[in-house]
Amino acid sequence: MAAQHDELIARDLSVLRGRQEVLTGLDFTLRAGDAPVGLIGESATGKSTLARALMGVTKPSAGTVTFNGRKVTSVSLRDKKYRDVSLRFVSQNGAFTPSDSLMPGSKLIKAAFTKARRAGQESGLDLAAMLTLVGLAPHEVERPINNISGGQRQRLALAIALATRPKILILDEPVTALDEPSRRVVMRDVSEWVSRHGIGLLLISHDLLLIEQVTTTTHVLADGKIVASGPLRELLANPSHPVTRGMATALPQTYMTASTMSAPAE
Repeated sequence: MAAQHDELIARDLSVLRGRQEVLTGLDFTLRAGDAPVGLIGESATGKSTLARALMGVTKPSAGTVTFNGRKVTSVSLRDKKYRDVSLRFVSQNGAFTPSDSLMPGSKLIKAAFTKARRAGQESGLDLAAMLTLVGLAPHEVERPINNISGGQRQRLALAIALATRPKILILDEPVTALDEPSRRVVMRDVSEWVSRHGIGLLLISHDLLLIEQVTTTTHVLADGKIVASGPLRELLANPSHPVTRGMATALPQTYMTASTMSAPAE
């Protein structure tokens, strides 16, 4: 049974990488219907580790991660069916298995549609509409996945995740293989669709312009914890942590110029 407000919650979350603690006592909440959230930080600070822990792929060394009150790592078969279509993740490489890579992309999208239908959660889109949403042409998804480009693979991974109309969507550098204009267009269309359907979205990216375009609140990850939160522009204008200060001083001219150019005329 679905909760009234689907929610993904980490409490006092710690994760080890070898003997080193990557995440330390971290708290995080993402709810369906909330405004999109961004996550930024320096490389190798644990952003992807947090994403995998939230999905139940990486086991915490301490603390808990729950989806609708149940641990993501231990759910009944009945709850698993709902969780698998409601909690979706797209990584930078698409996470296609070797057997997936031999199939045409259209087959995987159709399989996701079927999975959602069996869980009573249809996307409301057919294959053609889903391809349009992520900017894929029909012929591009009729080839085996290992015969398409990195950018096409990333678009395909988004389509597969969206095909179940999830309640919570975690995107970890989902459009890095696309050129900058294409990134903006794809994420604009995806974020509009996500907002229209009340999907809770976490976007992890080094692309600050993309984070600003898509998200309302941004979290800064450093020292294993979230050290600052707020609208990205405010975080960079008044940095309260050394990591945020470093980001603000590393690319202020690029960031400000691009932001000004993309702002609507008054």
